[in-house]
Amino acid sequence: MRCLSRTLRVATLLGAIAPPICWSQTSTAVSAPSYEPIPPAWSIPMNTPGVLSVGAKYCTQQGKCETVGERLGAIPLKEGGSAPAEIGCRINPEFEACLANRLPVQLLARTPGGSVIARINDRNYAITGHEWALEKSDASAIGGPIMIEVAGELSPLHYELRGMTKASRLQRAKAIEMKRMRAIAGILGAKGRRCDQLMSVEKTSEGGEYTAKCMVKGKEKIYREHASGIE
Repeated sequence: MRCLSRTLRVATLLGAIAPPICWSQTSTAVSAPSYEPIPPAWSIPMNTPGVLSVGAKYCTQQGKCETVGERLGAIPLKEGGSAPAEIGCRINPEFEACLANRLPVQLLARTPGGSVIARINDRNYAITGHEWALEKSDASAIGGPIMIEVAGELSPLHYELRGMTKASRLQRAKAIEMKRMRAIAGILGAKGRRCDQLMSVEKTSEGGEYTAKCMVKGKEKIYREHASGIE
C-alpha cells in the first residue's frame, strides 16, 4: 500500500491535516509510466503548492487516470436531496467530506493553455477535470479541478490564469453592488415605498428576486423586489 502524506504546507489552508491518502501498488494508474521527465509542451514552471478538488483526475502518459474522491458516496445538497460526489462537491463544495477529500499536490509545470502536471507520491501526473468555481461574499472563491495557493489563500487556478484575482473579483463585486443599489432604489421610489436609507441589496434568487434592507424612521425594514437586467 502506497500513501501520500498530507503534511504539505497547503494542508494547513484546509483547516487541519487530514489522514494520508493510500492506494494499492497494483493500481493501474500508479504502475503506468508517469510524466518523467516533463515533456517540453509543459514549458512554464510553477513549483508551487496546490490542491486537487473532488472530481479532479490525475493521469499517466498512457491515459490511465484516478479520480480524487472516487470512493465518496452521495453528497447532500443544501436545497435537499443528494448528488454523486463529483457533482455534489461542485454544488456544495464546503461540505465536510468534500473538503476532507481534497488532495494536496505540488504543481510542477503547465502549458500556455493551462494544462498542468503535478507531483503525487513521487510521480508526475497530468491533471484534468471540469473547471468550476463558487465565489463567496468576501470575493474569495472555491473551485476545481485545481486550486493554487496565492498570498496564503487557495484560489481556483483557472481564475488566476485568466486574471480573475481576488482583488479584481472584489472590484467587480463592488460594481455589481452599486448597480443593484441604484436599480432597487429606483424601483422603491417608483412604487412609493419609503426607504430613508438603503443599507444593502442582495440577490436572493436566480429568478431576479432582490432583498433590500432599508432604514425607515430609525427602524429596519425589508423589501423584496423582482427586477431583470440589473447584472
